[in-house]
Amino acid sequence: MILFLTLVSGFCWFFVCIKMVYLGKRDKTYCMPLFALGLDFAWETIYTLEGVSNIELQTFINAVRFILDILIIVTYFRYGRERFPDTLKKQFILISMGVFAVCFAFQFAFYFQFDLRAAALYSAFMQNALMSLLFIYMFLTRTDTRGQALSIAVVKCIGTLILTILYGYIEIINPYVLICGAVSFSADTCYFLLLLFRQKKAKP
Repeated sequence: MILFLTLVSGFCWFFVCIKMVYLGKRDKTYCMPLFALGLDFAWETIYTLEGVSNIELQTFINAVRFILDILIIVTYFRYGRERFPDTLKKQFILISMGVFAVCFAFQFAFYFQFDLRAAALYSAFMQNALMSLLFIYMFLTRTDTRGQALSIAVVKCIGTLILTILYGYIEIINPYVLICGAVSFSADTCYFLLLLFRQKKAKP
C-alpha cells in the first residue's frame, strides 16, 4: 500500500511539473509562483543529493522532480520579467536570485534542526501548503490565466492528499501533516473553483 501510494503521488507530481513546462513554453509565461518554485527546488536539491548514497524509490522521484524543476526555472527566467512590476523589471534577476537564496535558507533551517526524515517531511508539507496558497495569490494578481490549468489544480490536490493520508494517518497519526494537508486541500479546491468560474465566465 505504501509503495503504491508513493508511486501514484510521484506520478501526480510528474504530471504537474511536465504540464507546467508545457504551458510555460506554450503560453510564454511561468506557471509556479516564485516562492513556491524556490522552496520546491531547494527541497528537491537537498534531498536528492542526500539520497544519492542510498537509492530508494523516493530518491528517484526526487531526482526526476529536480530535473523538471530546472525546466520550470528556465521558463521562469525566460518569461518572468513580464510579470514583474515596471519599477522592478530592471532588478528581476537580482530579486529572483535573492528569493531562491531565502528559500534555500528556509529549507536548510529544517535540514539542520531536525533529523533527516522529519526535516524532509515537515518542510515538504509546509511548502505544499504555502504553494497552494500562492497559486490562489497568483490567480488573483494576474489579469489572465496563461500558464494556469484546471488539471494542475486537480492533480496537485490528489498528489498532496495521497501523501497526507500516507504520512498523516497510515504510518502514524501526525497532526502537523494532517493540518498542512488540510490547508493544501482546501486551497487547491479553492484554486480549482476560481479557475473553473473564470473559464465559464470567459465562454461566450
